[in-house]
Amino acid sequence: MKKVFLILFTLVFMVFTFTSCDIRFNRYNAIGLVRTSNSHSAYLKFYSLEGSLSFKFTYDGTNPAQIKYKGELEEGSITVYCEAAGNKSELFTINAGDKIVSSGGNISKGTTYIIIETNEKCQNGEFEFAIQAE
Repeated sequence: MKKVFLILFTLVFMVFTFTSCDIRFNRYNAIGLVRTSNSHSAYLKFYSLEGSLSFKFTYDGTNPAQIKYKGELEEGSITVYCEAAGNKSELFTINAGDKIVSSGGNISKGTTYIIIETNEKCQNGEFEFAIQAE
């Protein structure tokens, strides 16, 4: 009986380990969400959003790069983070009625995540992100 239990426990542990490898930062409720991305750019538009979601970028260049971004939000507050090499830093915060166009974050070769976290229920937002080599 102990052997069967040990085998079942091992199988369950392996399933959780293998299925949770790259399911990151995506816990949200949304209405009217449009989301597109590739390895170098991303677009997000929504009517209503609450929670957090992420975009995964892969940069293969040799020169340092930054993330060029623009966004607007009608209601609520959102903080956007950049995570690379295990270091998470705030890219910007946008509040109700604000628009932003800027660039930031230090991107080097490898994988970078853009993480969008709402601080409350948000409405009518639109964001664009792109990696831009310096």
